[in-house]
Amino acid sequence: MPKDNVKRSGPGKRRARKFGEPTYGDRYTDLNGVTLIWSPICNRYLPAPEDTEEVVKPEPPRVIGLETVYVGDEARYGGRGARVKLTGIFCRGRHLCVGQDDEETGSLYVHDDHRLAQLGGVQPGDGAEVHCWLPEEGRWGIVAHEIPLASELELFAAKSSRKKAKK
Repeated sequence: MPKDNVKRSGPGKRRARKFGEPTYGDRYTDLNGVTLIWSPICNRYLPAPEDTEEVVKPEPPRVIGLETVYVGDEARYGGRGARVKLTGIFCRGRHLCVGQDDEETGSLYVHDDHRLAQLGGVQPGDGAEVHCWLPEEGRWGIVAHEIPLASELELFAAKSSRKKAKK
C-alpha cells in the first residue's frame, strides 16, 4: 500500500498534492522583478506574458448567515416582523445533476454561498431554513424552521415583487 504524498504510477492514478506544491496559475515575482507563473504542463515556472492580469475570482453574494425579517403570517416563525437568521436554502424545481438530498421533493439543501451561486442563486420556488431570534432569552433559537417559500423573507420579497412588476 503506497504511503501518502508518494507518486503513484499507472493510468488513472493521481499523486497527492503536497503542502506548498504549486498549482495552476500560482505566480510569484523573482529577485529581478520578473513575474513567473506556474505551468503544470511544463512542470515549472515560466515568465508571465506582459498582457496577462492576475485572475480575481468574484466573491458570490453573501446569503447564508444573513439576518432578515419574516414577512409571512405564520405564528410559528414569530409572526410578521420577526427577526430570523438564514442558515440554508432548499433549492427546488431545477435540474440538479449533482444529486438530490430529498428524492421525494427533488430539493437540495445548500448551506454554502459558493454552492448556492453555482446553482444560480435563490429562485422563486426555493425554501429557506431559518433560526428565530428569541428576544426574551437574548439569543438565536436552537431549532431550525423550514420556510416553504424564501419570498416570505424580506431579503427576497423585494426581488420577487420586482420580477412580478416586470411581467
